[in-house]
Amino acid sequence: ERAKGHALVTVMVLNSARSGASEQSRLAPTMLIVDECHRVASPANSRVLSGDFVATLGLSATPQRDWDNLFAEVVEPGLGKVIFRYDYNQARRDGVISPFALVNVAVKMTTEEQRDYDRLSQRLAVATKRDRSGQDSDAIKALLRKRARVSALAGARLPMASRLVERHRRERAIVFHEDINSANILAGALQARGHRVGTYHSGLAMGFRQDN
Repeated sequence: ERAKGHALVTVMVLNSARSGASEQSRLAPTMLIVDECHRVASPANSRVLSGDFVATLGLSATPQRDWDNLFAEVVEPGLGKVIFRYDYNQARRDGVISPFALVNVAVKMTTEEQRDYDRLSQRLAVATKRDRSGQDSDAIKALLRKRARVSALAGARLPMASRLVERHRRERAIVFHEDINSANILAGALQARGHRVGTYHSGLAMGFRQDN
C-alpha cells in the first residue's frame, strides 16, 4: 500500500533525488524512473541509485557516455541493461517526428583557423591514445570544446549563412549559432538586406526574449 501522506508519484529534480529517492524507497515499495539517466554516473549523482527499489528504469537519448566507462560501471548496474532502442528512422516511419533533410555545407577556414584546428586535433589524438582508462576524459572534452569553437567561429560561416537565408527569402527560418556575438552580427547583416529578424539568446532581457 501507499505510505500514508505520500503521493503515488513523486517527481524530483536530480539534485533533490540524490537523497530524496533513497528516502522515498524506505517509505514504501518504489519504482525508480530516471530521465536523462546518463547523468547519474557522476559520483554525486550516483547516490540516486542507492535506494532499495523494487524496479528501475532509465531513459536517455544518449545512454552511452563518451570518453569514460561509467555507463558500464555505474548506470547499467544501477538501472539495468538497455532493453529498448528507438532511433530516428523508426520515429520517421511512425510519424513521431517531422520529415527533414540534412544538408552539410562546407566552408573554408583561414590559414590561421586551419592551423589552430590541426594543432588541437593533434593534441586530441595524443590524449586519446594515451588515455586508456578514462582518467583524462575531462582533458579530452576540453580539447574537443576548444576545437569545436574554432570551427564554430570560422569567419566564412556568417557570409555563408547569410547567402543560405537569401536563397530562402520570404520563407520562415530559424538560424542557430553557438556564439551570441556571431548571432548578433548575422542578425544585423540580414536586417541590412531587408529581412525581418528576431534574436533569441541569454543576453536579452526576459520580456524581450519572450516577445521574440
